[in-house]
Amino acid sequence: MAKADRKRTAARIPAQVVAAVRAAEDKKAVDLVALDLRKAAGFTDYFIICTGTNPRQIRAIADGVMEALAHDHGETAILTAPGGTHAMCLASVESDHHAMRLSYDRWRTAPMHLGASAKVLLAHLDDAHAERILADPPPHPTGGPEPSEATLRAQIAATRRDGYLVTDGELDAGATAVAAPVLDGRGRPVAGLSLTGPTDRIHAALERIVPAVTASAATIARRIEAP
Repeated sequence: MAKADRKRTAARIPAQVVAAVRAAEDKKAVDLVALDLRKAAGFTDYFIICTGTNPRQIRAIADGVMEALAHDHGETAILTAPGGTHAMCLASVESDHHAMRLSYDRWRTAPMHLGASAKVLLAHLDDAHAERILADPPPHPTGGPEPSEATLRAQIAATRRDGYLVTDGELDAGATAVAAPVLDGRGRPVAGLSLTGPTDRIHAALERIVPAVTASAATIARRIEAP
């Protein structure tokens, strides 16, 4: 949606409704729709519909997959979920012999425009939500360099095209992450799965790691969608 269109749309929606939608996004709601009922109902002016996910259920489904991924490749497996402008770490599983200290730890957050673990979520947000983040991204948590908007858009396009993303040192110096999105049946981001470790080790094993991460993310998605 063009900026002018977004401004006209925002101007027609009361500030309280916009605030409610953004509050829902901050609580990880997705697929939000605000219905204008002023001419159709007497009990309310607007009705907001959204879809929520259960982080505990997602983590429980992903645990075994993450343990196998970390064990097989000797690196740290991380599960993230979208929350407003940030990605939250739902779980991390470290290898017994190659643990590396990373920014992501359980319940910690990072801006959604930094690192593969978050960007695979950003790539599959609805357009309006993603554009708000791109227009005004949160600051780097350690004051590090920020990727340009052109770089972010190219990475979003690459994630959608390839089904995964690799980033180097965007959150932690010397660390590389390979991440893939966990999508629901409608293509919405439920979580992101990544394998992270020292840059030299990850790049040396990319041919094995990339298919393993994408296959593991697909496995988690199937289990979430299973009745």
